[in-house]
Amino acid sequence: MSRGGFFAVDSLSSVHVLVVDDDASFREVLVSLLRYCRSLVTAFATPEEALAAMDQVKPDVLVITVGPGSPAAGLPRRERGRKPEDGGNAPIVVVLREGAGDVVLEGVNLHLREPLNPWELCGEISALLASG
Repeated sequence: MSRGGFFAVDSLSSVHVLVVDDDASFREVLVSLLRYCRSLVTAFATPEEALAAMDQVKPDVLVITVGPGSPAAGLPRRERGRKPEDGGNAPIVVVLREGAGDVVLEGVNLHLREPLNPWELCGEISALLASG
């Protein structure tokens, strides 16, 4: 959350973020950014890996990148089909990659567009979690 009009770097402290992005370099950027904001991050390249992990670990929020032909586009629907005890119903943030067009995915709490403002990402996740 913001303090005195500025974003607090530690506003995602103790928040477990599960990142899904098939582009290794952009996935690493997201992981670094979210860790800088003090979140615990687990990252995967495929939706299948992420769903398998959610059998064991329940994330506080999912951040999914979607580009043209991205396999992650179906992940929100699959996640919403899970019971809460199986990792379902976590807030979902989608980052639309260049060329994704005006995709709006059902069940997503927030759509952001690339180029991504790093502070907007952290601030929006913080606000989303605070709103319950």
